[in-house]
Amino acid sequence: MATLHATIGLQRAESGAVLFADDSGVITMAAFDAGSRRTGSTYTPDLAFVKAIDRWASRRQGLQFVGFAHSHPAGNTRPSGPDREYANRLMAFKKIDQLWLPILQTVPDTKSFSVHWWLARRVEGAEGTLADVVRTGGTVVTEDDTAWLDRVAGTLDVARLRDARVVAAGVGGARSALEDLARAGVGQFVLVDPDSYQATNLATQHVRRSELGLGKAIAAAEAIRDINPDALVVAIPGRIEDVLAEPVTRATLLGGELAGRRPARTLLGAWTDNHAANAFMGHVGLKTGLPAVFADLFHGAAAGAVAFVAPGITLACHRCWVGPRYAHYERGGANSVTSEGAEIWATSRINALKTRLSLLLLQAADDQLLALASTPTAVVKLRADVEETIGFGAFRRFEERIPEELRPSLALDTTLWLPVTPKADCPECGGTGDLLALKREKW
Repeated sequence: MATLHATIGLQRAESGAVLFADDSGVITMAAFDAGSRRTGSTYTPDLAFVKAIDRWASRRQGLQFVGFAHSHPAGNTRPSGPDREYANRLMAFKKIDQLWLPILQTVPDTKSFSVHWWLARRVEGAEGTLADVVRTGGTVVTEDDTAWLDRVAGTLDVARLRDARVVAAGVGGARSALEDLARAGVGQFVLVDPDSYQATNLATQHVRRSELGLGKAIAAAEAIRDINPDALVVAIPGRIEDVLAEPVTRATLLGGELAGRRPARTLLGAWTDNHAANAFMGHVGLKTGLPAVFADLFHGAAAGAVAFVAPGITLACHRCWVGPRYAHYERGGANSVTSEGAEIWATSRINALKTRLSLLLLQAADDQLLALASTPTAVVKLRADVEETIGFGAFRRFEERIPEELRPSLALDTTLWLPVTPKADCPECGGTGDLLALKREKW
C-alpha cells in the first residue's frame, strides 16, 4: 500500500503498478510501472517491464502475478470498458480465473489517496465479469515482532529506529548500508534510483545475479522486506530531482503519512555518483532542516569519504566542503569517476561508516554528533598510493606529525575526521553558521 500511495497516489492520473501475491493470495508486492504510456485518461503497461518483473518475482521470490493497480481521474472509481476488455484478454492469455484491478484516486486529483478494490473474474458461460470486492482495511496487518532485535536492544534505540525514515537517492552502491539499517530496525525507507542492475555491478555492488535487469530500488526494497517484513518500503525508479519536485509529493515522502505511518525522524541519504542528485539532496536538507549523509568513492577507490550535515549541529553545508566540485560542474565539467577499479571491500568500508553516521542521526545521539560537529567529514585511506592517484595530501601531512617509526602502521585504512568551516561566499548557505535559519515552510 505504501508503494501505491507514494508512486501512483502522488501524481495525476493515470499511472499504474503491477501486483504480486504470495501462495496464500495476499498481495505483498507492487512494482511501479515507470515506463508505461499514459495520458490523463489512459494507462498502457510497459510490457517489457511487466514480463521482466513477473519472471523475477515468480522465479526468485515465489510470487504470482495477480493484477494491475492504476489511477483514474477524480470521481471515476470503477474499471472502464477498456479495463474490462484488457482484463478478459489477459486472463485468457495467462490462463487465470481472476485478476485484481484496484482503481486509485490520487492526492493531486482529489486531495486524498484512496483505493477502490475490484476483481475481474471469469464466469462460466460468459467472457468474464467484474465484481466489487471488499477487503477489510484494504491492507495486510502483521504482528509487530521485534524479538529478532533482542541482541542489539541494549545498543540501539529500537523503538526510535522503528519510527525513523530513510529517504535514499542512489541505491546501488549503498545497498549493503540500506540492508544494515534494516537489520538495525529502521522501520521506513523511501528508495529512489533510476537505474537497473547490470552484470558489471556484481563485482562492485551488493547485488545478486538473480536481480540483474531489475530496477535497483525494487531489488533493494525486496531485500529490506526479507530482512524486516514489518518495514514500510517504497521503491521509486526515477531521478530524485523529479520525484521530489512537486511540493505535496515532497512533503509526503519526507515526513508525511504513508500507509498509515508517519516518521518521528527522517534522514536524507545522498548516495549516488550523480553530482546534481547529491547537490539537490543537500539543498533539500537545508530547506527542510533534515539531516543528510553524503558519501563518495574517489578515483580507483584510492580513498572514500562520508560526511554529514545536520542543521542545528553542524555549521557548514555540503557545498562548503566540496565547493570546487560544484564549480567544476557549473563550468560544464563532467564526472569521469565510476566504480571501475573499486573492489567490493572498498564499497563495504564506506558503507560501514555511512551506516554508523546514519544510526547516530536517526537516534538523535546529539552528544556524539556534537563531538563531530566541527569535523563532520571522514576520509578513509583505501590505497597506499592515495596521494599519487588523486593528489590528496591530507594523509601525508598527518603522518608527518607522528614519529617515523609509527608511520608504517598507517599504511592502509587510516580514517581522518576533517574540519569543514562555513564559507562566507558559499551560494548555498552563505556561511551563516546557523543552518536552521535556512529552513523554509514553502520552497
